Parts: sequence; C-alpha cells; structure tokens
Amino acid sequence: MKILVATEKPFAPVAVQGIREVIEGAGHELVLVEKGTREDMIKAIADCAGLIVRSDKVDKEVFDAAPQLKVVVRAGAGYDNIDLAEATAHGVCVMNTPGQNSNAVAELVMGMLVTLIRNRYNGTSGTELLGKTLGIHAYGAVGRCVARIAKGFGMKISALDPWVKDEVMEADGIHPVHSVEELYSENQYVSLHIPATDETRGSVGKRLIEMLPKNGVLINAARKEVIDEAGLAEAMEARPDFRYVADVKPANADELEAKYPERVQVSRARTVHPQEDGCPDRRGQHQRRLGSRQPGGSSPQGRLEPLPGQQVSIQDTAEIKNLWSKFRATGFSMDIWTEIQLICIFATDNPLN
Repeated sequence: MKILVATEKPFAPVAVQGIREVIEGAGHELVLVEKGTREDMIKAIADCAGLIVRSDKVDKEVFDAAPQLKVVVRAGAGYDNIDLAEATAHGVCVMNTPGQNSNAVAELVMGMLVTLIRNRYNGTSGTELLGKTLGIHAYGAVGRCVARIAKGFGMKISALDPWVKDEVMEADGIHPVHSVEELYSENQYVSLHIPATDETRGSVGKRLIEMLPKNGVLINAARKEVIDEAGLAEAMEARPDFRYVADVKPANADELEAKYPERVQVSRARTVHPQEDGCPDRRGQHQRRLGSRQPGGSSPQGRLEPLPGQQVSIQDTAEIKNLWSKFRATGFSMDIWTEIQLICIFATDNPLN
C-alpha cells in the first residue's frame, strides 16, 4: 500500500521521519512530495491508498486522479481545503487533527500585534498593550490561548462566541459579549478566529471596522475568506487610524501594502492558515444546531458516526481505535492509520522546517 505525503509547505524533518517509520515499519511505502506543485500531487497520487496534507487543496481533480484512495488525513484543524462532497462521492474518509497548533497560532497573533504596535521595531516608541482592550471573535481553542497570553500583557479581554456559555468565559476572567457590534465597538484590538462558513464568509468588512475605537486594529489569523476585502479597502481609505494585520494574504494585499505600508502587515508566507475556530468538535456541533445533520446516527456521546467524506475529530488513542473499527471493511490496517493520525498530530505540534 502506498501512502502519499504531499505538502507545498513541508513538515518538520522530525515529523516526516516519524511518518516514514510508521508507514515503512508496517510494510507499506511512503511517497513524499514536498514543495511540489499541484500537478506533482496529482501525478503521485494515482496509485496511492492514503494521502496526508497540510493546507494543500484536495478537490474533485485530485479524487478523480486517485482511484485507490481511501483516506485523507489533514494535519490541522480545518478541513475547508478538502472537498467533502467529492470525498463522499469517491468513498474516501477525511480526518483532521484539531487543536494541536492552537498555542502556536495564538503566539503568532500576539507576535504580529506586538510587531505592529511597536512600529516594526523601526526605532520609534510605538505603544504598549497594558490596559488596552482586546476582543476575541470566537472563543475556541485558539481564542482561549490568545486570551491566556494577552492576560500576561495586562490586557482587558472580551470574547464573542455563541457556542460558549458566559460562565465558561467568566471563569477564565473573560468578559462575554453577545453581538459583533458590541465586540467591535468596545475593543481597540479584535482578533479573528472564526471559520470560513456560509454564514461567515465576507462577514467582516467596512461596517464592523468602522465600529472599532480610535486606533483600532484587526488581526486575522483565521481565514482570508471571512474578510470582505472590498470593504477592508474602503475602511482603510475612510479611517487613517485603522490598521490591519494578518497571516492569511488577502487577494488585494499588494495594493493595500503599497498604499498603506505603515498600516497593513500581511504575512507573505502562505495564503491559507490551518483553521482553528474552536473546540475540537465545534464544527459537528455547529452542523447539528443548524439542523444540517450529516448522514449517520449519533453516538452515545452525542457525536456523529463517521462515514466516508465526513470530518472526524480525534482526541486520543482510545477514540481513534473506536472510530477506525468502523472502517475495517475498507481493508486498511487499523493500527497503521491510528499511528499515522498520531504522527500528524505530532506534526502539527512541530510545524517548523
């Protein structure tokens, strides 16, 4: 059996070595495509039964090119780079590793913010975060890590999340708010951690940005799609005091950075960020609450039973074995896929090259 690891941005060498040891130790073959093109992935996947990716797009073209494919493991929390409808149509199971890089993303958020307010360390004084207000848009895994770090800076923190009870936030020392208007109007800094869904795409634009207090800053470490990029450009024009920082490159990044070089700070490294929009099973909860329940019965714990193409959140070895027992009919070794899942979790904890 061949298992393809196809990553435009490679895993750390130690993670690749771990994956290799698991796969080859079980008597299978590892196919490694690092820093390759999409065409390289499609060519390599033709006779592979498994695929491991990071934020690389896996869509109909990829599935059509992989008649033997049974499993896709995404090393990250989000799965919007995987076409689940096509996965289902091709009988492929999709797995991910939510929550594993939450702290890394949170540290990045605070690092970008400090860099911005210190004027990119150009020798001028800048400002400080002590006593400043921070609004966290989605209080999930990353949002909670951001709050923990921001408290160390002495910031006053609010959060908006319809799926998290007020008492949970209050127990963390966070002030809960209950509308986007309240979140944006009451906080000088707002950090985005919402997923890209039908409800959130393009939802943050000029209207919300204009609600920010004087010298407002919007930080996007979630998804570029949640930003109304035309509205962002309009807000930059209308508010000379507003600044935007992101590690997900908007389509109009070059234009914005050229026009507002001191007010726009965008990572050039990648255009897609591993999505960290909440607690590990947040997406399943969101689907159930909206009434768009995926096929399959609920488990005794209220979780959906995994089916081909259905997102599966993995938390520990016992749960992995329980879930993978449902896929024995595919002919896979449960043990190797358990180990691969754990290695991918390890890989998201060790993302540096």
